[in-house]
Amino acid sequence: MDPRRKETIIKEIKYWKQNSLLPEHYCDFLLTLYTEGTEETDSKKHSFFSLEAFKASVSISFVIVLLLITIVVIYFTDFSFVLQMTVLATIMAVLFLIAWYISKSSQLLSHLYILFAALLSFLMLVHVTSEFFPENRLAMGIAVFITCVLWMLSGIWWKVRFLMIAGIVGLSLLGIFVILEV
Repeated sequence: MDPRRKETIIKEIKYWKQNSLLPEHYCDFLLTLYTEGTEETDSKKHSFFSLEAFKASVSISFVIVLLLITIVVIYFTDFSFVLQMTVLATIMAVLFLIAWYISKSSQLLSHLYILFAALLSFLMLVHVTSEFFPENRLAMGIAVFITCVLWMLSGIWWKVRFLMIAGIVGLSLLGIFVILEV
């Protein structure tokens, strides 16, 4: 086969694999076929010390540090309420931007960032509600309801299934809580 044509086919198969146009094992088979077994597939490249594993561990560590900073700023400092919310909103924005930036290369890490940003949004809304409406269960219920609906709509809009599930579970738990309190 013409080497240029073979290289074009290999690039196309890699594109299919990267964009999930074909199942990964089909692409691995085709790559093995066209490279005559000389190129390693992604499944062979994954090991404990791979670059992807390092990136994942750094990302998870970064998220944990941001989460700890958030908890410390909100619960263990005497910062003003406005400064606390500014720090929290900034961290959420950073998490969403990182999730958007890495969504093409690693959907799993992107979802991790979205998950923590969603949890921070819940924390922020609960903190704001308790600041403006202390000891008001109705206001807290409405805040939780709004958060869960926003999660569901975001999950539908961005096709992120766990956000839809989190919204549904949150609304279900809110409904159970309301029923038990009546």
